Amino acid sequence: IDLRHLEEQKKHMIHGLIGFSVFRKFEVEIDYQARYLTLWRLDDQGHRLDPRSQQISDSVQLNMKDHLAYLTAKAGDQKLRLALDSGAEVNLIDPRYEKKLKTEMGKSYTYQISGVGQQTQKTSAGRLNKLMVEHLEYPKLEMLLLSMRTFNGGSGVQLDGVLGYGFLSRSRLAINYKKKQL
Repeated sequence: IDLRHLEEQKKHMIHGLIGFSVFRKFEVEIDYQARYLTLWRLDDQGHRLDPRSQQISDSVQLNMKDHLAYLTAKAGDQKLRLALDSGAEVNLIDPRYEKKLKTEMGKSYTYQISGVGQQTQKTSAGRLNKLMVEHLEYPKLEMLLLSMRTFNGGSGVQLDGVLGYGFLSRSRLAINYKKKQL
């Protein structure tokens, strides 16, 4: 995949992309604020092998479909299936929820988005007052309205959105694919 357009946009050299094929064997600890990513080796049950590692204090259940990790969340009275994407700069929600979440979303505005492909597009965005993931509350999440139709066509799961940097950067977190936990 040619990533030069992203390098130009970000003014940063990109050496490649890594994902599930590498991450599935490890617990992936991400701290966006400190700008580090740690891959913890795991035993067969998904426990960290390094006894010096600090364990994560809270977790929520992840669902897996092949390489796709997603979680079930709630916004207002709407139950949502949201994929996790550590490479996504923004959070996305399908536009079919725009009216259903009208009271939960703040004032909308226009946003221009670009992805791995070179095309860019304008879309609406807004701030979701609160997203509940099991017992954990995530207030004031910026969400872009973008159709999930193309994404859903190849995923095998009917997704309602994607959680990217805006969600994942809120705190230090770990993704354990063996235990299916975030």
